[in-house]
Amino acid sequence: EKSGSLIRLACYLGYAGVSAFSDETLGLLNELAKDIGVIAQIENDLKDLLRFDVKNDLLNKKRTLPVFYMLAIDDEEFLIIKQYYDGVLSRDELLKLKRECMQYFQDSGCIEYSRIIQTLYINHAEEIFNSLETFAPWNERFKEITFGRQEAK
Repeated sequence: EKSGSLIRLACYLGYAGVSAFSDETLGLLNELAKDIGVIAQIENDLKDLLRFDVKNDLLNKKRTLPVFYMLAIDDEEFLIIKQYYDGVLSRDELLKLKRECMQYFQDSGCIEYSRIIQTLYINHAEEIFNSLETFAPWNERFKEITFGRQEAK
């Protein structure tokens, strides 16, 4: 939640002092900031999952979107993730299975699922963004640095 909250806060600080917005526009800006925060959070969750070091969300037993996806899979052939989260498998035992875990991350569909959810938020952010009165070139720059760079993935 840190990344998403920080992004939302940054967006909010950008428009909070402007009194010229209607309540409807403020609502849309808040919703856009929330979407941008979720997009960033999913991106961070994927990056943290795919790096197998001290920052890895799996090693720290964080429950992120890709981890929830893997925990929900009823895969008898790969119970390592569930066993680790249930405390059956130790951190050291999991680290010995690093290669298998990394392959499972790729094969499980958790990355694709997370990208699909992220795309839903990107599409919603795009709809909101397009409904706002914006000014070039700042509108495209804002989009590029917030949620536009995620569109190509």
